[in-house]
Amino acid sequence: MSPHRSRGMSLRTILVHLDHGTPCAGRVDLAAALARRHDARLVGLLPSGLHDGTIPAALLAPGGDDFIAGSAHFLRVRSEAIAQVFEDRVRQAGPLSHEVRKVDGTAVDALVRHARASDLVVVGQVGQHATERDPTLGVGVRTLPQDVALGAGRPVLVVPSTGRFADAGQRVLVAWDGSREAAMALRDVLQLVDRTSRLWLMSMHVDEPIDDETLQIGPVLAWLARHGIVAEAHRQASSIDFAGALRSNAAASGADLLVMGCHGHSRLRELLLGGVTHAMMAHLHLPVLMSH
Repeated sequence: MSPHRSRGMSLRTILVHLDHGTPCAGRVDLAAALARRHDARLVGLLPSGLHDGTIPAALLAPGGDDFIAGSAHFLRVRSEAIAQVFEDRVRQAGPLSHEVRKVDGTAVDALVRHARASDLVVVGQVGQHATERDPTLGVGVRTLPQDVALGAGRPVLVVPSTGRFADAGQRVLVAWDGSREAAMALRDVLQLVDRTSRLWLMSMHVDEPIDDETLQIGPVLAWLARHGIVAEAHRQASSIDFAGALRSNAAASGADLLVMGCHGHSRLRELLLGGVTHAMMAHLHLPVLMSH
């Protein structure tokens, strides 16, 4: 382990979602870079799609003698091709402990199950064009990143569908409101940062500022310092949407990672799927770490 590592937990197993979309290669590259930096095992999770109702459109045309067998064959061939891409990308990056796990079922269910034996889950951004049954995902869930974050019990790193990200965790912007979810996200990011990292806590409000007792800025900065992390805290009144303000602050600070809590109960879940988190997922320009 690097002498610059913080005293937080270390990453030992990283789970990355594999699919046949073009952005998958960039996702694997970032996951592999993190695995190499942390000397972790990289697990490529490849849901087959056999249980998600996805049937290739060509097999539904007249003359399809056995579309069930044909669909299984199609998905098997596609899985083999995806696995080969994973192997090729990892091999290009150098020696790394890794494996491919081929599983049946939907991507969300598979990721949630296998996350329990992982330290970090890496998934891709789902574009605005995606439908609820988008076959390019293998399962077609527009809110896949959020759903995995809510169910996995592990931090989820969401990688944008465009751009290349060689690393994440050197310049970190944390959306901080003193909530349980924000505290969990801050704890989880300790696995990704080291003593050379720069970290900013950003607290935003529209009307009344969040009170000092809730934010606990002083104790939080001291807690981070005991983990070897020097951080700064900033407050900002925002007259625009929070998602836009977070993106602006991330760009201004040159952040390579945004960290945010993921709310998900009753009315808060509706806000998650239609509010700040959804807006962030729809217009993503840097990796985002979410915890719930």
